[in-house]
Amino acid sequence: MSAAVLPDAVVATVGDSTTTEADLNFAAEDLSQELQQMPPEQRKAFLVRVLIDMKVMTKAGAEAGMAETPLFKQRLKYLKDRSLRRAYFADTIANGITEEAA
Repeated sequence: MSAAVLPDAVVATVGDSTTTEADLNFAAEDLSQELQQMPPEQRKAFLVRVLIDMKVMTKAGAEAGMAETPLFKQRLKYLKDRSLRRAYFADTIANGITEEAA
């Protein structure tokens, strides 16, 4: 029996930025359609590559000042709202549905 994987366990490091198991889970939610099309044993490596690429591109975008543009700030607000809605739905609504309630 394998040990439980901790959400804050580091799976990759790019410069001074780390990628954790929780990050992999977030990416898996976001990329669920792509993951369904590949063998299960390739999914984690795929997600790690995607997240490493994301970290590299994030650093380049930040260095270019893109995070300070009004359009980016507007997009960030939208993504925050969407993430909060998803989290609320998953934690409150989806987990609150029991067989008895159904």
